[in-house]
Amino acid sequence: MANWNQFKKITEALWENCSLCEGVSGFQTQTGTKWNSGLSIEEIKNLQVLFGIVLPFEYQRMLRVVNGFDREEIDIYEEEKHYFRSCYKYPDDWEVVKTFIAELYDNLKFIKIALKELGLAEKELKGFIPLYSHRALVVFEDLELTPVISAVGDDVIIYGHSLIEYWKHEFQFEEDF
Repeated sequence: MANWNQFKKITEALWENCSLCEGVSGFQTQTGTKWNSGLSIEEIKNLQVLFGIVLPFEYQRMLRVVNGFDREEIDIYEEEKHYFRSCYKYPDDWEVVKTFIAELYDNLKFIKIALKELGLAEKELKGFIPLYSHRALVVFEDLELTPVISAVGDDVIIYGHSLIEYWKHEFQFEEDF
């Protein structure tokens, strides 16, 4: 079980004085980014109704502390900068992520191939929770499982064996939380 308050503290410290890498294309977190406040138990119950699934236990614990970024990220392409929210905030981003969820189901056979390497291809899959850009938590009947995939069309990889491993990978830090 993770200490999500510690996770919040570590990540916000990383972003407090970060600076944009000028001349580097790609998604970047703005200086001073913070997490939005977490959700109440009632809001998490409502979110489960919205998704039509019970959320994994660790994800519920995470949502009690953090829920998306307080500002948009920057996508730098050559000299242009585009701003958008890549770390989803629920329920606000439901309309945005519905299309991504539909794409995941369209490419389910490729997702199952990726899950096979974890021995999870035959587990009862219940749904997906988009987390960040094109990364999604895979939800199973077993609510202790929290693998995260990165999926763009039929290009699917395991991005984290667990929610905790995923976030450490996403934000490139080694500290346990």
